[in-house]
Amino acid sequence: MFGDMQQAIGQVAADFVEVRREIDRHLAISVTNRAVKEVSDSVTGAYFSRALIDGGLASYCFPLDADLTVELSRAARLAALASRARTQKTRLSPAPPASDEVRLYPRLHPRDVPLDEKVALLLRYASVASRHPRIVQCELAYTELEKRKWLVSTDGMRLFQEQLICFITGRVVAKDGAKLEDVRVGVGGTEDFTQLLDRDDAFDHKAGIAVDLLRAPKVTPGVRTALLNPMMAGLFIHESFGHFSEADLVVNNPQLITRMRLGEPIASESLNVVDDGSLHGAPGWWVYDDEGVRTGPTRLIRDGVLVGRMHSRETAARLAEPLSGNAVAQSCRHAPVVRMTNIYVMPGWSCFTDLLEAVDDGLYVCDAKGGQTMGDLYSFGAQYGYEIKHGRIGRMVSGINMSGNLFTTLKSIRGVGDDLAFREVGGCGKAGQINFKSGLGGPHLLIDGVTIG
Repeated sequence: MFGDMQQAIGQVAADFVEVRREIDRHLAISVTNRAVKEVSDSVTGAYFSRALIDGGLASYCFPLDADLTVELSRAARLAALASRARTQKTRLSPAPPASDEVRLYPRLHPRDVPLDEKVALLLRYASVASRHPRIVQCELAYTELEKRKWLVSTDGMRLFQEQLICFITGRVVAKDGAKLEDVRVGVGGTEDFTQLLDRDDAFDHKAGIAVDLLRAPKVTPGVRTALLNPMMAGLFIHESFGHFSEADLVVNNPQLITRMRLGEPIASESLNVVDDGSLHGAPGWWVYDDEGVRTGPTRLIRDGVLVGRMHSRETAARLAEPLSGNAVAQSCRHAPVVRMTNIYVMPGWSCFTDLLEAVDDGLYVCDAKGGQTMGDLYSFGAQYGYEIKHGRIGRMVSGINMSGNLFTTLKSIRGVGDDLAFREVGGCGKAGQINFKSGLGGPHLLIDGVTIG
């Protein structure tokens, strides 16, 4: 395989040529209550190539049975056309040539688990959740994504890499009269199927939360002190800050690059943020990105100061900053874009009890329920929460939505817990591409002046 790819790129006249051969398998199973709704198993494969000629970069996708030399020559011709059309020439930051094979050896490979056992597992967890009174619906989905990638380039890349992830996600709905409450649940998020076994407690717990929310009053709106649990802290840092640290969103936005200038204090001195694709066991783990750059920790915020950002080879060259291993393609049909791997808030020095006792009147905000950002404004929902009075957790409340300005909120962080945890199931959408291998986490965060809706 490598020999054919290397021979083909050697016959193309270009400043740079890269070809990625990728075969993807995607298994999806969904159930609602005790009924199987869908089972699909698909395999797709293609070549994805890029060519660079005189500052013109072109991407080109073609089928596995195509003539490599012919198709790569077409990519080069597209690059020549791009060169004539571009006023700003594209450059790629030099990357250390890598020759490696990355193979996975999970304790229990999902491929070795029969389909009927996977279906039975989903139905069992749906039954566990549905045992609770007033649970009217439980929707669960199993996802298994397996990738095999070969990468060869004219600057010395020769990589084979396996990637694999499996997880269960879902929604549990409780009803009392006209009132409906729902919570999200997710387990897995690694290549090892054993992480999905014997997880009844997770589904039982979330069903109990949904039922408890039926009796919980709506939260009182206002500006409050908020104590975020690790899952909520992780979502906040991913959605509101993480995307601003993806360099392809910065390079063409003069206002944002001014606001996100390295060396600027943008947060409380207690805040430290890292993106790290080398954390095995977290959802966003892989060894090399889709440009062949090795992943590793990238420090984004150090003691409140912006010190780094995530890059592709193109954006690193544009901003003259170090490579980070964050260029990721959703599939064999997509070009790499800058994506977070595992972004998280580093643990601080405060235990949960100390953070709680620092709140006289506020909210304990738990588990994200989606949200949106618009520029530096954010709005995130929480699945549930509790009132805090004089350092003690009180009654459960529902309908929590926190919003505000990113930079104001970052500077309003008063305490960082010592209890770092990652959300089991990640995922992130950007540029029309869904990346399941994207993780987030953090410790408890104590923030003043959060607007609660």
